[in-house]
Amino acid sequence: MTTKANVTSVKNALKEQIQVQQVAAQTDTSFQGVLTKQLQHQFKAIQSLVPKHVTPERLCRIGINAASRNPQLMNCTPETIVGAIVNCATLGLEPNLLGHAYIVPFYNNKTGKMEAQFQVGYKGALDLIRRTGAVSTLSAHEVYGPRSIFWTQYFY
Repeated sequence: MTTKANVTSVKNALKEQIQVQQVAAQTDTSFQGVLTKQLQHQFKAIQSLVPKHVTPERLCRIGINAASRNPQLMNCTPETIVGAIVNCATLGLEPNLLGHAYIVPFYNNKTGKMEAQFQVGYKGALDLIRRTGAVSTLSAHEVYGPRSIFWTQYFY
């Protein structure tokens, strides 16, 4: 009888511990917890948007990692960070990795809050151009010096 009582008490203790962990996860008010919860709510949308070469789970992990690495992004509203991650999903670019895309904090004067914005990096732009299949060769290089001002004014 004592063995059965011990097994039952251990099972009950494990159930209670799992319930406490679930409640703690639901009431996680840290920035990362709020961001994770918002991404969970938007996961179906992200899943429907991502191209075949990007997994939605990886994109969410990278987005959370990008937000935790930049202290200024923690001042931004979580909704704007999730919006930037959704933009990454739409284009199939990974944020803050290898220069493809960036999630950048900006201060919005109209709302008086910090907001995260999605910006395509030059490597991401090159990747998008290559994916079209309409370009046979593509080269990118830095532009500097006195002629660069002329060329940028001439071509734009």
